[in-house]
Amino acid sequence: MFTRQQFALAATLAAAVFVSACHRDQEGQRPVADAAAVAHAQALLSQPAWLRKHLPANTVSYIRLPTLWQVAGGVPNGRALDVAAVDATHLQMVGQLREGIAKDPVLAKAGMTPYIVVLLDELRSPLEVALVDPSGITSPAAHGLVTAQLSYDSTASLQKRLESLKSPLLLPTQPFDAQGFAPLASGGWLRFDAKEHRLYAYLGMQPTDRAAFEAILDEVGRAGAHAAPETLAALEARVDQSGEGLFAWVSVRGVGGVMASQIPGDDVGTLPGDLVAKADAIAFGAGTVEGHGQVRVIVHSPQSRLLGYLAPRAFDANLKTVGKPHWAASVALPGSEQVTALENNVNLDFGKERGDAYRSWAARMKAGQNLDLAGFARLLGPELLIFSDDAGSFAAVRVRDRKGFADMLTALATRKHWRLDLGDSGKASVHALTIQGLSALPGVDDDADQGALKELLGRLGSHLYWIDDGDFLVFARVPQALADRVAANPDTDLAGWLKAQSYDGKSVLAGITASSRDAHRDAYYSYIGLLDAVGDFAGTAIDVRKLPSATALGLPREGVLGSAIEVDGDSVGFSLTYEQSPVEFVTSGGGGGMVAVAYVAVLAAIAVPAYQDYTIRAQVTEGMTLAEGAKIAVASYRLGKGRFPADNAVAGLADDLHGKYVADVALGKGGQITVTYSSEAPFQANAKLDGATLTLTPLVTGKQVEWQCEGQGFDVKYLPKDCNMEEDSP
Repeated sequence: MFTRQQFALAATLAAAVFVSACHRDQEGQRPVADAAAVAHAQALLSQPAWLRKHLPANTVSYIRLPTLWQVAGGVPNGRALDVAAVDATHLQMVGQLREGIAKDPVLAKAGMTPYIVVLLDELRSPLEVALVDPSGITSPAAHGLVTAQLSYDSTASLQKRLESLKSPLLLPTQPFDAQGFAPLASGGWLRFDAKEHRLYAYLGMQPTDRAAFEAILDEVGRAGAHAAPETLAALEARVDQSGEGLFAWVSVRGVGGVMASQIPGDDVGTLPGDLVAKADAIAFGAGTVEGHGQVRVIVHSPQSRLLGYLAPRAFDANLKTVGKPHWAASVALPGSEQVTALENNVNLDFGKERGDAYRSWAARMKAGQNLDLAGFARLLGPELLIFSDDAGSFAAVRVRDRKGFADMLTALATRKHWRLDLGDSGKASVHALTIQGLSALPGVDDDADQGALKELLGRLGSHLYWIDDGDFLVFARVPQALADRVAANPDTDLAGWLKAQSYDGKSVLAGITASSRDAHRDAYYSYIGLLDAVGDFAGTAIDVRKLPSATALGLPREGVLGSAIEVDGDSVGFSLTYEQSPVEFVTSGGGGGMVAVAYVAVLAAIAVPAYQDYTIRAQVTEGMTLAEGAKIAVASYRLGKGRFPADNAVAGLADDLHGKYVADVALGKGGQITVTYSSEAPFQANAKLDGATLTLTPLVTGKQVEWQCEGQGFDVKYLPKDCNMEEDSP
């Protein structure tokens, strides 16, 4: 058994392992990986994207696809798990897996090795795709520039790998020349910079020449981050700051006007068309923002009137909560200027029919309750907060004009069915407002039979209870909750908590944020399980017990979950904020759901590119098996009678010889056997084999018959390994 001294010594040694690779942040809440350790891990696993900072000014779209190590969470990306990713034992284990995959005979036999090696070892950065058009607007003249960093150190090694993949899209028609250029059958070009280990591909709807490719490479080499379209860099910073996550930006400049012209303004007003016409870019993706994971979709439409009506004008949550909030939400109420602008343009923006309906409703509110929307907006808002803390659940709204609000309440209290009961002055005083009038419900008449029902319903109403708290009115469902709040003496700054949650209320039209629990730990342990699974898949034994625990790494227990509809003067978007995976919204911290997602995301991705090849090869093999009987029959007939049988019947074979994937096995001239595959019912061959044939041609040498095998209508990589010269003898 461990003594206390031994246990303390072991703990000290374990902590010392990580002190060189990580340290605590300034607040001591989460460990931060050392910059040098991060750079080392990225060099071994996957570097951040490069093209994003060298995009030409005439880029019209940009897409970044992360590597599998980045998807799985094994690469440092600016989040809390960076300290696990940079761990030396982890990096050594990844090296073991890569070596095992490259050497595993089972993967090689299945034809999967080239694909898996590329995805898990040789691809060392995200795949970046930029569409470039001389006009700055997407057109048939646009060409795509694709690039990624690879582990190859020569064009010869890259050429060998491309040949092993047998991809028609990327297989050069000629070997790479001394400058690293090679043409593609599609009319595009490849260029490999061995010094930088970077591959470029230039593709387009129309063939291009080498000079154009060299020109774009020169422009990319000279361009800096400032050269790219302004909205691209600005929107990327809101979607992914790491340069490693999924990100896409598309320019819609020149398209919005065409789309807007299709919207019937007479029926719905000009507001939708105005938003679409002014839109110039769309961005979306999943990455890291301010140390948290985030999924975000943004439509950039500067100066559109709709955004002017909706964009929050201010946000200040200077309110205290009892302990840390469990969750908090905010809604930005419109300001009086926004309401006035909307009312002045209601016909133009929404159409005359909707404008008339709004004015009719506003007139009824003014006459019946002495309320108008613009006046209400001058008194309250724009901050409407809803939160839950240790004292209960509450709503709070800012009072912009306390005297005007008091006058409004006094005026309302004079109306029938309204009852106001203001408590004594002071923070602990609970105010109440009761609004009665349910007897006015449709179907409740004044006749004698329903008189009692009318009277009973008239006693029911809506109750509002609130207290004054600084600039806010704090509401609760019952007055006792407000008394609990006051007695508990709120001590936590809500604004500070929201800031720690990365919740920027200044751009949130409506949103919510909450604390999660153990998301980092669950994500880390899911990743360890994934490493175990990859090891099993690759036939490589690894000992994950050597990896540090979440406690040893000091991973934070609390995390962030949130979602928001975001609006400012130039854009509208939707975001989900989490720690490591969006699955946290379902599992409240990662858990088993993350394990499933990680396994599917990585194992499927490394297997799918090769699995289809494997299944097609297996289907082709059925033809070889069915042809065995025909080969024996042909060889026996030829060696016995000195000539080949004319058809199946002469050779003693059935005319309808077929299988699950093979539609026909037929003898032809010279003893040739033709196996035909079909994907039409009832046959189930892959579509790539539909109508394809496997031909076996006999070659007689003395008293031996050898067979030459040839496939037609499908790639030679699907031929079985035993499709070679075979020998039959009597």
